[in-house]
Amino acid sequence: MNKKVALLVLACVMAITLALSSCVGTDLREFADKYVAAEGKAWTQGNTGDLEKIEDPNVVIHNAGFEDTTGWEAHKKTILGARGMISGIQQEWKYLTGEGNHFAMAYKSQFTIPGKTPETSMKGTNDSIFLFRLNNGRVAEIWMNGSTKMVPVSTTK
Repeated sequence: MNKKVALLVLACVMAITLALSSCVGTDLREFADKYVAAEGKAWTQGNTGDLEKIEDPNVVIHNAGFEDTTGWEAHKKTILGARGMISGIQQEWKYLTGEGNHFAMAYKSQFTIPGKTPETSMKGTNDSIFLFRLNNGRVAEIWMNGSTKMVPVSTTK
């Protein structure tokens, strides 16, 4: 009888642990979805309000091949400045995994940098992995690793 009770208790503990760990993953996935929506709104509409709410004021973004972006105001300035130089941005995010206060996402984007003539316009693509660290329910740090490719628009037709 004791063995049956012990097995039942063990099964219950495992089920509760699995249920709790599933909830944590769901919360991270929901947060990631919120981040994607806010980031998309910032890039496509120039509306950074939602992104500001979920990023720490002292956020640090470790950019692949560039200097770190430090602080919310610097991130906002980067987005708004880049928006003025590109057109037709299309972003695709995919949640990969998450645990504790970290989660990872795959990112792909396409955009055009208009030139003075069609021959001087450039088509850009980015393919990256992002790792996020949260602190107090906000993005505190982001690591980005990937590549950006640029080709003349005239060669993409």
